[in-house]
Amino acid sequence: AGGLGLNFVGANVVILFDPTWNPANDLQAIDRAYRIGQYKPVKVFRLISLGTVEEMMYLRQVYKQQLHCAVVGSENAKRYFEAVQGSKEHQGELFGIHNLFKLRTHGSCLTKDILEV
Repeated sequence: AGGLGLNFVGANVVILFDPTWNPANDLQAIDRAYRIGQYKPVKVFRLISLGTVEEMMYLRQVYKQQLHCAVVGSENAKRYFEAVQGSKEHQGELFGIHNLFKLRTHGSCLTKDILEV
């Protein structure tokens, strides 16, 4: 509900459990906890199920945010994704419709592999 215009006066924990196609929606929900008068540290948790459509949606969010940072010229722009042109093994991994609806029941988490800190 944080991205829908509600301000939470005493909230300092944000839990995102349904990613949207637009990363600005999630950022707006997070920003509502960082309001004027917030003195407590804000914690953000994102719940994503491994190998599902929502994991691919979140990866697209990261890609779009990365593209935004590159265009705007953000200081903390970091490239998480490599180009897939000419690489048959990774072609369509992020934006391919075949991979979007494929349930992966084993293997590693794509999100963890890409965003490992």
